Amino acid sequence: MSRTDKIFTLWCLTTFMLSPLSFWFGKWCSQAGVHPMVSFYAIILFFGAPLIWRLIVELFNA
Repeated sequence: MSRTDKIFTLWCLTTFMLSPLSFWFGKWCSQAGVHPMVSFYAIILFFGAPLIWRLIVELFNA
């Protein structure tokens, strides 16, 4: 696998995993009175940070 293929696969998997979770969390937050976009960014930062860090490491090691 080339570096571009790795990046694309990681991006697809991340998007696929976070979509239902962010929808559910956003729905819960809107019921609690929090703006849904705030919850969306919180999920991206919380779950995406290790993946983004791994992606950066892969880029520099490749």
